[in-house]
Amino acid sequence: MANARSELVARVDELSDAVWVLSALAAAVGEDRLSDEHGALLAACGLAERDGRAWRLRADHAAVLGARRDPVAFPRRIAEQLRRAADTAEGRATPDRTDDAALLADGRSSGAHMRVFLDALAERVPGFADLLDRGSPRFLDVGTGIGAIAAAVVERAPGASAVGLDVDPRALRLAEEYLSERGLRERVETRLLDIADLSETGRYDLAWLPLSVLAPETTEAALPRIRAALRPGGRVIVATALATDPTDPTDLAAPGDPVAPKDPADPAAPGDSGDLADPSDPTDPVAPVPPADPGERGEGERDGGAAVHAAVVRWRMARSGVTPWGPETVRRRLEACGFEDVLSVGAPSGAVTVLTARVPQVSAPEASV
Repeated sequence: MANARSELVARVDELSDAVWVLSALAAAVGEDRLSDEHGALLAACGLAERDGRAWRLRADHAAVLGARRDPVAFPRRIAEQLRRAADTAEGRATPDRTDDAALLADGRSSGAHMRVFLDALAERVPGFADLLDRGSPRFLDVGTGIGAIAAAVVERAPGASAVGLDVDPRALRLAEEYLSERGLRERVETRLLDIADLSETGRYDLAWLPLSVLAPETTEAALPRIRAALRPGGRVIVATALATDPTDPTDLAAPGDPVAPKDPADPAAPGDSGDLADPSDPTDPVAPVPPADPGERGEGERDGGAAVHAAVVRWRMARSGVTPWGPETVRRRLEACGFEDVLSVGAPSGAVTVLTARVPQVSAPEASV
């Protein structure tokens, strides 16, 4: 018992220290000089260095954080993550503290990521580039927010038009402003509508389904609605925050299974690092984060860190009441709904895993002999 107590105390101290290191890193952004204590803490973790007699963030890290279009996005996102974690520790739901500026910033980041996704799809999916470059696709944007995803599509495809659905009136108000600023108001229609209530059939060529903003029951209802709304040969693009599925099949929620009470302020998005790979910033090209040098960390440490991160994301998704499907579950659900040619393009922006699937083409009737 004594050994277990000592081990637990040491582990708690280690985890608590990590929280303070993260806070210290966020607080150092934009600071020319750090106090001796602040600098020494970050230096102990390899995050700070001496510049003469003063401490500062490591120059390469400072360059990454300072090159952001919105340099305060990183500390703001880390602070919000820590507040959500504190709310979780005390067993209470996180209040929605998101103001219009934060919604717009998150939306712009989503739109920038979508441009990366479209390039990856155009490269890997047969016929996708032709649809964007020479077609006139009609795009269905589920959970449109400020309209940045729809904007990215119609800007990439000159002949495209879009319909964006959302259940949040504030988001749609911001979408009106955002789309007008970009001169896209005539090409993107926004509707205050739940995807489960969509009744159109055969009207769209592309549809977007972001699992990290939809409750499992909403996603279940959305799939047949989207399939019906797409034309034969139309494609759905699905994004999940999970890179893999749980190894235990009992972890996979079945339709109708209860989920934890939803925390509406926590979308369980993967970008809690403040989206360090910022596709909206021309100085910051987006690429998947490369794996660590095998010489820097042990195999067990790398595997353990990845497992912990995946478990954290899944737990946050469960707390938030959003759809915790990994890529394999997405594939199975799409095929069960009648989609075909399911293809993953991986995580083109290093943030979420993107899959696409197609509605079967209508077979031409055989000619009579």
